[in-house]
Amino acid sequence: MEERVREDRRREDERRREEEERNRQAEIERRRAQEHARQQAETQRRHEEQRARREAEQSAKREEQNRIDAARTITDTVDNCIVTFSAGLAVEAIIASFEVTRGRIMGLPQGVQARDIIALFERQGLARTSFAVGKAYRSNCAFISIDTSLVPHLDDLPPLQAVTLRFTPFKNSLADDGSGATAFGRTVSFQVVQRSSDPITLLTALETHLLQLPGVPRARSVRRERLSGGGDGRTSFSAEFDTWENARMFRDRLHGDRAFRLGGIACYYNRLFLPSKYSYPIFVSTPQYNVQKAQWDELAEACREARCELKVRNMPDGKVRLNLHGDVLEQVGPLKVRAEQLAQGTTINMWNRRLFDQATGQKLTDDLRDTTGALVEVDRRIKALRAYGPTRAVERAREQLEFYAEELAQKEYVKELTAQRTVRFFVEVGYPQLKETYGEDMVTLDLVSTPRKITVTGDEEIRHRLDRLFAESFSEWTSTSGTADVEHTCPICMCPATAPSALGCGHVYCTECLTHFVRSALEGDAFPLRCSGDEGRCGAPLAIAVLERFLHAGRFQQLLEAAFHAHIAQHPDTLRPCRTAGCTQLYAPLAARVAVQCPACFTRACGACGRAPHAGQSCEDAARDPSEAYLASAASGVRRCPRCAVPVFKDGGCQHVACRCGAHVCWRCLAAFDASDACYAHMGAAHGGIYEEDMEAAERRGHVARPEPAIPAEFVEEDRLARLQAGLEARPAPPVFVRRQQEVQARREAEYNAWAMDYNRRWGEDQGARADDMRRRREEAARRETERAEAERARQQRGGWCVVM
Repeated sequence: MEERVREDRRREDERRREEEERNRQAEIERRRAQEHARQQAETQRRHEEQRARREAEQSAKREEQNRIDAARTITDTVDNCIVTFSAGLAVEAIIASFEVTRGRIMGLPQGVQARDIIALFERQGLARTSFAVGKAYRSNCAFISIDTSLVPHLDDLPPLQAVTLRFTPFKNSLADDGSGATAFGRTVSFQVVQRSSDPITLLTALETHLLQLPGVPRARSVRRERLSGGGDGRTSFSAEFDTWENARMFRDRLHGDRAFRLGGIACYYNRLFLPSKYSYPIFVSTPQYNVQKAQWDELAEACREARCELKVRNMPDGKVRLNLHGDVLEQVGPLKVRAEQLAQGTTINMWNRRLFDQATGQKLTDDLRDTTGALVEVDRRIKALRAYGPTRAVERAREQLEFYAEELAQKEYVKELTAQRTVRFFVEVGYPQLKETYGEDMVTLDLVSTPRKITVTGDEEIRHRLDRLFAESFSEWTSTSGTADVEHTCPICMCPATAPSALGCGHVYCTECLTHFVRSALEGDAFPLRCSGDEGRCGAPLAIAVLERFLHAGRFQQLLEAAFHAHIAQHPDTLRPCRTAGCTQLYAPLAARVAVQCPACFTRACGACGRAPHAGQSCEDAARDPSEAYLASAASGVRRCPRCAVPVFKDGGCQHVACRCGAHVCWRCLAAFDASDACYAHMGAAHGGIYEEDMEAAERRGHVARPEPAIPAEFVEEDRLARLQAGLEARPAPPVFVRRQQEVQARREAEYNAWAMDYNRRWGEDQGARADDMRRRREEAARRETERAEAERARQQRGGWCVVM
């Protein structure tokens, strides 16, 4: 029994110890669980804090970047002007092309970017709005457009990467040899032929004779160039003068006195030559000249008509030099503009990065020249194509290029996604945006192959967008879902934003809507571009970075031009065009009557009113043109529409004229009406009829007063004399026929008065008959309306209609 009790006690102790051990283990597990939970909570807290801190930092970076983007400006050349744009492409500053000098810096170090040159200029104290820089990377050349007043600052540029920079302006001016720039330009070359057996004895006397010619300025020097022997001596001379004008006077004097006698010996001048005062060279490639030969020949003919000359010379380097010569600046300048436009060709806004390939560009050039007759070259600096040749050939080349662009758009463009963050970015942001904007068929995201890649098919726009997204994947970005963002409504389509894109102001758009909004700005004039959030109340301008994100370089340049043209249209007094037709230069109006000169065609204009310079005369007086008064009179036969000011000529018929602007005009007094009936009623009431004969008869009866023509007497007299000289107007009849002509005129007037009285009587009777007929019609209509009303009232009293089946 005791053994059993001890065994039970031992077992009880073992159970108790096991229970205590289990309780101890349970306590240890509980404490471990608590410690683990505490550690997880601490880790979660740290993660939350880190995420909140990271999001705050990203938010701060985004806000800072948004502020930088909102404040960013861009300076570029548009229509030869230096234009500075701010956010939304609002025009902040303009330097007119009259005050702009263009040139280039050659031999830049390898790897130098345009931003390096801009930073160098700014360190020299040049304002960013005063210059624009374009970089040609293949030739290491920078194209500079700068305010003319700041050109001297470029002579002291410090070295860039141990390379001395030298700014060379483009030759835009005509060489004025009369300014004393070169001795050749003011030197007359000629030959003197003297019939003497000993010509050397006459040379001293001949040189003295040339230096003392009466009526011409004295030459700076007269040099003997060459002497030929024989009985018929020919001596070449060159006479240098201070100015080209003096040299021309000397040449004209020798030309007028070709033959003269010296010491009893007969002499005469031969081979007189003086270079033209103005000259301008243009260099084009031989293929370009060949396709444009007919156009250059036409320009050469225009030069001959203007007493200028266009010389063509083949150069050893394979180029063609076209030199424009002339003595009168007003004639050479416009021809220079035409020559420059012909050499520049036609710009075709089509671009694809595959054209960077030299073989592809050469094949394109050869194929188009063979099929269309036009030369098409790739201009990588402006990312566009230039076409040369006749207009029809250029149009055929443009049509062929459209098919070529479609072929290039079928090529695939691939980007490899090697970084994990890049893969995640395109999965969550990039791919949904591309698919939403361009369609699912145009974008493929391959996450199976190694390396992962994304492929797009389309034109340069989708490739540019892919490159932008690829660069954005390496920056700070916020993860967003590719589905609709129900928290934000797109301000354009007013639906939940799909593949959302956020602006700096905080409003979120559908990527497709924002893309189409930026594209549509190319065709509109609503600048600056602003956010339409909060039902249009936001109005925050779109940052330039946003526009660059959706448009490639060629399209973005077109957008800058559209914004500039819209600004000029909204502010017409900001710039004025050059007076020469076809010249694209612009200048800023001046308050004072100071003459300004175009740097391209050298035409001078009044800086205040834009007309020809009028020294000593106010702009108001210069604006008065007596021809306008004559044009407005009945004598010219041409008048201006009172609404749109378009010149109108009436050839027969009644005095009612319908203008293309929609106005119905009384030709007699130029009163304008919206409808023809109102015009006819006015002519009958105010002028006595609708035909000129009716109006003349009414004026003779005193019904209306004859209008006095607003023609200045002096202008009428000048016009009469000019027409007499040109044989357009008969001279006054001799006195013997005056009385007979007066009798004939009196008889014709009496017959016309009798006819007019009879016509007015019949016209009055017709009008009365028409009035009676109209009155009868109104009475008949009123009677019918009364009968209908009585029938309706009787039907209602009977209680409606009854139908018997």
